[in-house]
Amino acid sequence: MLRIPWNAFRTNKAILEELGITQRLSSKVQARILTFFGHVSRRDNDSIERLVVQGSIEGTRSRGRPPMR
Repeated sequence: MLRIPWNAFRTNKAILEELGITQRLSSKVQARILTFFGHVSRRDNDSIERLVVQGSIEGTRSRGRPPMR
C-alpha cells in the first residue's frame, strides 16, 4: 500500500499512524469475542452454548489410554 521496501527501518506504529489506522484488527476481534462471551453467559443455565463456552460439561472420562485423534 505504501510501497515501503522490506529492508527499510520503519516501526509498525509509524506505519499504522501513516495509514490512519487507530485500532488493530486483533483488538477488534478480542472485543467481539468478549461481547459474545458476555451475551452467552447471560443465557439460561441449561443452554448448550453456555455449557460449551464455560466448559462445564458433567461426567467423567473412562480410565485408560485416551482415544486416537
